[in-house]
Amino acid sequence: MFIGKIVKQHKPAYCLVLVAILATKIGTIIVIESVKIMTNLVFVYGSLKSGFGNHRCLSGAIPMEEDARLHDATMLDLGAFPAVIPGANTVYGELYEVTPEILERLDRLEGHPTFYQRHKVTILCYKWTGEEYSASAWCYFLSKDSQAHYEVICEPVASGHWEQSR
Repeated sequence: MFIGKIVKQHKPAYCLVLVAILATKIGTIIVIESVKIMTNLVFVYGSLKSGFGNHRCLSGAIPMEEDARLHDATMLDLGAFPAVIPGANTVYGELYEVTPEILERLDRLEGHPTFYQRHKVTILCYKWTGEEYSASAWCYFLSKDSQAHYEVICEPVASGHWEQSR
């Protein structure tokens, strides 16, 4: 029997508090099943958002906020997908809680650390009640080498919202 409790923390997310371990007795052997605990928050702003082509890579992730914002950043239009670089604008996206395995999957998709580099940032989140809070999350930025190239040839997305190529 599994006894657990999902606890909403003030900042930033939910965590699983184990009260007992799931165990099955098979003859004289006790099998304990592993429980994956989500420990990473990821801010997504482009093709990983809900309704876009790469959202399937977040299979198993827990959606935390659909109205999340990254300040002091600029979104670039690379054509089929966007990229974020440091800047003076706001980028709008979604916040997810992911397992280390999902984070590794995202690293492969994003070409981390060559094309994109994953950095910890502070995200502002807005609940439907109007409540605002901040959360520390991973976000994929263009690597310095990629930025040097694409910043010159790509247009910024002035709105900070990626709505292309669903």
